[in-house]
Amino acid sequence: MNDNVEIRDVAPGLWLWRQRHWEWREGDDWEPEVASFAVESGGHTVLLDPLAPARAPVSSGHAWTHAAPRRSSSSSPTTSAM
Repeated sequence: MNDNVEIRDVAPGLWLWRQRHWEWREGDDWEPEVASFAVESGGHTVLLDPLAPARAPVSSGHAWTHAAPRRSSSSSPTTSAM
């Protein structure tokens, strides 16, 4: 499980989390931290998560687990983009 996930409330209904990309190596020409976002509005939740749990060997699901109580319900997001 990846415990190095920073979850931050940006505004009501908007939060982001950052974590290190599991394939990043020293010397790569891109930054290791990947930002993901969640927006809740009108009873819908949209997740933009490039390291979505289905693809990530490290648990970005960890961030989804922590973000779930922040939503008005703990159900799955209405929409997600990975």
